[in-house]
Amino acid sequence: LGQRKAGIAAYLPVWHYDIFDFLDLRLKTGSQEKRAHSIKTAVCVPDEFMRRLEKKELWTILDPYEVKKKLGIDLNRLYDKKELKENEEPNKEDHAFTYYYRLAEKSDLLELRKTVKATDIYKSIFTSRKTGGTPFIYFSDTAARLNPNPHKGMPYGSNLCTEIIQNMDFDKIYESELDEKGFVVFKSIGEGLVTCNLNSLVLHNVFGNDNVDLQRVVDIQFRMLDNVISLNRTVVEQATHTNRLYRAVGAGALGLATLMASKGIKWESNEASEFTEEIFKKYLKAAIKASHKLAMEKGSYPLFEGSDWQTGEFFDKRGLVSDEWLEYRKLASKGMRNGYLLAVAPTSSNSIIMNGSPSLDPLYDIVYREEKSGINMIIVPPNYNEKTKWYYKSGFQMDEMWAIKVIAAAQKYVDQGISHNMHVLKSIKASELLRLDMGAWKNKLKTIYYTYSEDYERDENCIWCEA
Repeated sequence: LGQRKAGIAAYLPVWHYDIFDFLDLRLKTGSQEKRAHSIKTAVCVPDEFMRRLEKKELWTILDPYEVKKKLGIDLNRLYDKKELKENEEPNKEDHAFTYYYRLAEKSDLLELRKTVKATDIYKSIFTSRKTGGTPFIYFSDTAARLNPNPHKGMPYGSNLCTEIIQNMDFDKIYESELDEKGFVVFKSIGEGLVTCNLNSLVLHNVFGNDNVDLQRVVDIQFRMLDNVISLNRTVVEQATHTNRLYRAVGAGALGLATLMASKGIKWESNEASEFTEEIFKKYLKAAIKASHKLAMEKGSYPLFEGSDWQTGEFFDKRGLVSDEWLEYRKLASKGMRNGYLLAVAPTSSNSIIMNGSPSLDPLYDIVYREEKSGINMIIVPPNYNEKTKWYYKSGFQMDEMWAIKVIAAAQKYVDQGISHNMHVLKSIKASELLRLDMGAWKNKLKTIYYTYSEDYERDENCIWCEA
């Protein structure tokens, strides 16, 4: 409705020849003609890079155009369908990206090729994130492996908020002609322009009240989201077409920190991730049922046949093979209204409206000022009292790895992504951020949103200290 400024996030593979210049785009130092401060940068990171980074090995950066032209390989369209085990040789069926990337980096036909240390690229990533909060991180193999619709394509990146992960593609022009007015008219096919169709479950209202019928709430949620696709108009026709093919929605969540405080659960505990896993297990079950009910009423999305929902691969890939999932596997195989179900957005503004904490993150601060559209507000947890205050903690006051474990617990049941901000100290070293990124990758997070850095020590006029 014209209430928010637009934004652009650009995703570039970490093997791209221009990666170093790209990572410098938002730096405040250096030649400003080479900077683009309003663009949010993001890096697509395959498993192979993380493996080499962990072992401090060499990495080759390549020009994708030259690779495609001379070798006939489009590295952008490849991913590892299976995780490569230690000392295992990659094969082109199970580990397509790693297999062809290794071929490309050894080819004598390529001129635009440079061998660098994987740690040198990471140092640039670290510098950029510490000074400007970006690039966002997109673990490309993990995201593509867990795509419920691999039969029709793959995701190449995420969106501005790192929670949408769906099949995407560029338009294919199949005809052009000169009309009577002298205009060149192009006809194209576009089936991969993705949009965000989002809303969020308010966790502290739904799971904080024993009288709430979760299935009823999620049924309403999915009917609303599905109606958005049927009734809304998108400005670009390709987006309308893609919406109708997949009927993709992003049912999300907010208020996890609020809910855990009310339940007396500390973030710095295994109980936090176990509690989160139980919530999202119930959420996914309810979402599958809700989408299946709509499919029985209105029909499945057009590309349902051959999807992981229909074949049961969705459950196999996530290890959801126990008897408790048999009912949901059967429902999904018979029909699903929506090709994508869950995606957890940042919800910073919505969380204020709904009196809860944003998304699934710990609090940025306990009590703080926030300015939105010229309005200065003091934000206080809605249930902050003598009982709950012991369970509230700023994300900067604890090891970020606790938050990663919480997000990982939810991610297992979220078919798309989770917008997660990292909270680290300004004094953080590259080795410490690397520990966190390795933890995120190994715990199968798909994305990392902003990396926020703050000083741990509070100044004299700290708002929280006065509370």
